[in-house]
Amino acid sequence: MNVQEKVFDIDGLKVCGRWWRGDARSTDSEPVLAVHGWLDNAASFNALGEAGLPLLALDMPGNAHSDDRPAHATYNIWDDLPVLLAVADRMGWERFNLLGHSRGAMMSMLLAASCPERVKRLICLDGLVPMAVSIEQSPKQLGDFLRDAKALSTKPGKVYPTLDELIALRQRTTGMSEAATRVLAERGAKAVAGGWLWRADQRLKGASAFKLSTAHIEAFLKALVPPVLLIVAEKGYAQFPELNELISLIPQCQLESLPGGHHFHMEDGAATIAKLIREFLAQEKS
Repeated sequence: MNVQEKVFDIDGLKVCGRWWRGDARSTDSEPVLAVHGWLDNAASFNALGEAGLPLLALDMPGNAHSDDRPAHATYNIWDDLPVLLAVADRMGWERFNLLGHSRGAMMSMLLAASCPERVKRLICLDGLVPMAVSIEQSPKQLGDFLRDAKALSTKPGKVYPTLDELIALRQRTTGMSEAATRVLAERGAKAVAGGWLWRADQRLKGASAFKLSTAHIEAFLKALVPPVLLIVAEKGYAQFPELNELISLIPQCQLESLPGGHHFHMEDGAATIAKLIREFLAQEKS
């Protein structure tokens, strides 16, 4: 497929990505901005791009080929929303479709609810909202963030003797197939003295400074003006007990459940997911 590496300068921060222009034989040419999950990277969307979807998949700051955020900056889920809008501006997209997986789906939901004038349609893969924290827990949450920020700012990443060992450990912790894990590792790992290191800012592993309450989350879901396609994995987000209650708050939401685990968009489910996305994007034109 026609894929191009992209590099953006966003206020001095290098943000990289992969741009699949889509299947030239298809009448569906509306671009989609894709946001990966926690500690993943743009290669998370390789299978969907290779299926012919027009996708710009980013390495979010702190991951893979993109720059880490400055020492004073944070990685709260809303910190990258201005980056997404800036990338869309660089691409000349006044309005665009937004696709997010896992943590990326949470970020995409917040952006679509906050800036409905920019987002045409929202596609969420096995994720929708962050875990709520009660207002009473806010002091502890902030304390956890401050302690983690100090500890992780100087903590080095673990170096694995071989790439295969790095892949094997990540496979065990994520439940992904070896093939899918290798796809992420080929972009997300780098050779260093003594072995291989995962390209991720250690601060991404720390607690958030603030988390939304249930009331916050409900307000965002109710504010989702763009139509939403939520595709969940039977062994993943489909098991979330409050799923139907959350969906009922969204004005326009199509729910699809598919076999597989959390990274089903990189596994056997990719072709079906690509088909569902194509059909969803085509609804506006019909």
